[in-house]
Amino acid sequence: MALKNVLVNPRVSTIVLAQEDSQTLMLHGAFDSYRERYVYGHSIYEITAADSPYDLPIFFKLAAAQRHDSVLSVITLDEAIKFYPEFSFSNFTGDTAHDAYAVYSLLHHFNIDAIIPIKENNKGNPKHPAALTLTQEGIPVCIGEFPMINSGFCKDRCRIKWRCPLIAGKIPACAHASTCSQSPYGRVIYTKPSWDFRLFTRIPRGSPLWKTILAKRTSSERSFKRKKIDYKLENARVRSRSYWFIRSMLTAMCQHVDAWYSEFDSVIQIKKLIYSWRDTAT
Repeated sequence: MALKNVLVNPRVSTIVLAQEDSQTLMLHGAFDSYRERYVYGHSIYEITAADSPYDLPIFFKLAAAQRHDSVLSVITLDEAIKFYPEFSFSNFTGDTAHDAYAVYSLLHHFNIDAIIPIKENNKGNPKHPAALTLTQEGIPVCIGEFPMINSGFCKDRCRIKWRCPLIAGKIPACAHASTCSQSPYGRVIYTKPSWDFRLFTRIPRGSPLWKTILAKRTSSERSFKRKKIDYKLENARVRSRSYWFIRSMLTAMCQHVDAWYSEFDSVIQIKKLIYSWRDTAT
């Protein structure tokens, strides 16, 4: 696999082993929003190469169903990065279950851009300076009550630059144009990700680039569709954790074999080569 700069994309899928009574489920089970019921079993947390043309899994972890995604993401991502020292992970896309400060801190530590929507019930508890007014997406608001315009990330000082929306040509007029700033460049505000890794993401949340990268998260859905439907993983009737791990690993391997076949069949004619081996053996 020739990946160098990898856009990683996590996904969790629950394997139901059995239903238990409510008291046991509170201790050992988890609520599956897809099935709309509590389940007792295992879950697969998978990291997918979201920018690969074949939605390939590159790392996964089998865990108890009650383990939350935010916990699994920290453990799995740390293991995956150490497992692939030759790879450079560029972005991490995840759903709102990953909207936790521990996830953002880990991604910042590994210099990975976080592409994670903010959870609706988790919009409070900001850690930025109180005097700074922000939108829900972490964009500074000027004294004219307009969101300021992102002007890039300054790597040398590890801060994000925001410009006046009037000078940037994004609004037609502003009542504070004559008093806000005397500079022809307009008012400039800087925010530091170190203030709040969750709000001040290096790729501004809600920006066109952010939305483009987030849209690639569907690759993880397609990857699990291959496992659960095409390779019949959900039809397996086993309970052992080791058996589930083996079956999950085999389905992931089959995804890579399919990708190799699609990529190289026109060059080396794999099917013809296999048939020649069969004819020789018979």
